[in-house]
Amino acid sequence: MLTCDVTQFKNVSVSFAGQTNGDDATLLALDGGQGAAENVGIAIYDSKGKNWL
Repeated sequence: MLTCDVTQFKNVSVSFAGQTNGDDATLLALDGGQGAAENVGIAIYDSKGKNWL
């Protein structure tokens, strides 16, 4: 398991496109329907292309 703290990664941005959760617009919908998130994975790379996650 990778252990992270706020000092390890800087200037990181992540964005997702899709349908938001009906109860909380800051979350992606996982309950099916057009644009819902399915099989979402996250990979973090440094500027040299090294995969950190």
